[in-house]
Amino acid sequence: EEATVRLLFIAAQDKKIIIRREDGFYYGDIKLGSNVDIIVENLKDNKTLREEIKKETYPELKPKK
Repeated sequence: EEATVRLLFIAAQDKKIIIRREDGFYYGDIKLGSNVDIIVENLKDNKTLREEIKKETYPELKPKK
């Protein structure tokens, strides 16, 4: 699961869905953290936020039923 979340984080950064500011990484107005390892752990624990980021990063994927 960690590798999947890391790949999502990288893809979201590439697509400017997650952006880096001086004080850390942000998804919109939500500060995700300043350390990639901590962000990955937080996203593993927060499925709702992870799914929101996934929908924006991969809009071509259909939600699971």
